[in-house]
Amino acid sequence: MVSPATTRSWLPKSLTARLLLGLLTIHAALLPLLFVGLLYIVKQGYQTQFVEQVRSSAYLLANNLSHVSSNSAVAEQLEEALLSGRILHAQVVLTNGKIIAPDISQKQTHIFHEDFAFGEGGDSVYFIAAPLINANNDIQGILQLGYDEMPTRDQIAFANQRGLVLASIYILLSFALVAFLSPKLARMQKKLVYQAQHDSLTGLPNRNHMQSIIERETKLARRHAKSFALILLDLDNFKEVNDTLGHDTGDSILIETASRLQECAPGSGIVARLGGDEFSLLVRGDAAVHTLKIADNLSRALQKPFTEGEQSLHIRPSVGIALFPDHGTDFTTLLRRADIAMYEAKRKRSDYVIYDSNIDKHSLRKLTMSTELREALEHNELVIHFQPKLNLISNTITSAEVLVRWQHPRMGLIPPDEFVPLAEQVGLIDSLTMYVLRLALQQSQIWNAAGTPIKLAVNLSAWNLQNDDLPDQINTLLTEFDLSASSLELEITESAIFSDLAHASEILEHIHAAGIQLAIDDFGTGYSSLSHLKKLPASYIKIDKSFVMDMDNDENDSAIVHASIDLAKNLGLSVIAEGVEHEQTLIRLKTIGCDVAQGFFISRPLPADDFEKRFLLK
Repeated sequence: MVSPATTRSWLPKSLTARLLLGLLTIHAALLPLLFVGLLYIVKQGYQTQFVEQVRSSAYLLANNLSHVSSNSAVAEQLEEALLSGRILHAQVVLTNGKIIAPDISQKQTHIFHEDFAFGEGGDSVYFIAAPLINANNDIQGILQLGYDEMPTRDQIAFANQRGLVLASIYILLSFALVAFLSPKLARMQKKLVYQAQHDSLTGLPNRNHMQSIIERETKLARRHAKSFALILLDLDNFKEVNDTLGHDTGDSILIETASRLQECAPGSGIVARLGGDEFSLLVRGDAAVHTLKIADNLSRALQKPFTEGEQSLHIRPSVGIALFPDHGTDFTTLLRRADIAMYEAKRKRSDYVIYDSNIDKHSLRKLTMSTELREALEHNELVIHFQPKLNLISNTITSAEVLVRWQHPRMGLIPPDEFVPLAEQVGLIDSLTMYVLRLALQQSQIWNAAGTPIKLAVNLSAWNLQNDDLPDQINTLLTEFDLSASSLELEITESAIFSDLAHASEILEHIHAAGIQLAIDDFGTGYSSLSHLKKLPASYIKIDKSFVMDMDNDENDSAIVHASIDLAKNLGLSVIAEGVEHEQTLIRLKTIGCDVAQGFFISRPLPADDFEKRFLLK
């Protein structure tokens, strides 16, 4: 039995040869069918035309003979019909059995048998009978004629010959055209193969080509018990470069990156661009034992400034490494684990990270959580709790911070500091923020209707400040729940504002203009300058809990809290201190002029019903 591999071994491998073979195969299969079909139609046409003419001629002659009075006259007309050359047999059989035939017909050797189709009988004569009907509609006899089929057969044969000549000319022209196009097809094939395997911007192998290379390398490595390394890297914050300086600058950086990688790669190494700002390097042969040194060289080379015109750009790469066969024995597994290591390097701000199974467990949890977070938002599985803020001047609860909670069915209670950053990474932060805002304003509407209004504070992410539609979205929600802007307060971290101050300020100005108060959260942990701080449309600063919690025992923390309060007062801002866990801290904050306090000593975050019973229904 012939194996499939053996059956395919004779097939040509080049695209040009396959095209030629395909073209010839199509012609070889279709031309005979087309040729036979056309000839059949022509043949049928000639035969049908012959039969119709014969019947018309025979009945016309029969009609003429039916009006002839004498047998001799009938014989004369029959003789004339024979002399025309078309008719080979002619006689009339009267009703009394007598036969009238011309003298010339005695030489005929044909025996009459009526035909109903062309070529019937195989004698090249088409026999037909037509009745002789007199004026009284009586049948006087039967006219028997035999028409010569040979002229029609010759016509059909000639048509076949012409069809064969035309088909031969067509085949010859097809072969000539194929021969003419073959060099162009070969060049086109070479170009298409190159384009299919290489990145158009950098000229490096692309993802598909790299996959083929690594799959071949795995086979060789297994056969010879060798190892190799797959290094994966991308450029941190490259999207910001594209968005800020334009794609032309981004493309220049990618081209320069490709050049630097090729300079650092060992002689047997292969550099590829997998897509976007993601590159890979296959390190094989003896160079594989020096993978860490190569990764270090790559990282250092890419950390050198990129010069674009008068600008000098510093872009940091994140590098992940996976080894064959330790971390995977196929392209998909190696790439996935190099990718996991690369993102771990990005998270740790390390130059490079080698894959480790413990990282994979964390990544699997992260992947699972990102999928389920999307479902949790769609199915309203997240809830909000409320932590009261105590006004230290009036000693009353005048507002509360809204805090989101995720009670996962399998993982238990997932803290916000785990799933909120995840929402930022997977592009769900806008949806999460709008989800929390909607729940908060819905609850605010309920408490307003019950005559127990309270201002609610909702946290914004740095990513939210990139959303130009944020002010309009918030105003739409306020209108939907029939709430005034004064019922809502928004908290934004210091670092979120100053990561893109110009854009953040523009968004915050729109929000402030609508009448919504703003608080700068985690104050003291960022790098804001006084000149920028005083320009922000903020009403509060919120001192980070890391300073407040230990201010009674740490002089430095105490000094920071004091300085923050003094600074806020000088700028005309109110102060919120979070992280108040002891009565002594609360008393001290009140003494040094803090306006509002928040923390576990006052209350932990509570569900809406518990918060209402404890603080609103007194």
